[in-house]
Amino acid sequence: MEIKKTETFTEHDIVINGTKVGEVELCPERKEITGLVIFESYQNKGYGTEVMRKLIEDGFSCLWVRSDDSRAIHVYEKCGFVKGETVMFEMKYQGDINEHSSDTTTIDKVVENMKDKHLQVSSVNPNEYKDMINAERRYEEL
Repeated sequence: MEIKKTETFTEHDIVINGTKVGEVELCPERKEITGLVIFESYQNKGYGTEVMRKLIEDGFSCLWVRSDDSRAIHVYEKCGFVKGETVMFEMKYQGDINEHSSDTTTIDKVVENMKDKHLQVSSVNPNEYKDMINAERRYEEL
């Protein structure tokens, strides 16, 4: 398996009078604001509101915010955003990775699935990871 970086999101510095005061991450394709940070020493000076108004002018009309981030929610509501339906939940992994990988797929099965161009591994024991990488290399040589 390979996870490749895409250019879907773009990161931008927020600069006021030559000083970097924060950062914003955008998804231009969806006109979505995916992250906004005003550095602590520059908060409560109106920079967040100023940035939001500029982004709205540029057509950005959607964002995600943590439900417990009342300061950000205040700024977004002041700029005309309204809370939508809760459609996402934060989920955190708990436990030992090994306890969820007792039914591991054998490396031979991985290689066989790779030959069919369908790698369907539900769990791989971390101790077998090195063997799996070697199996991928053998497949690429076929």
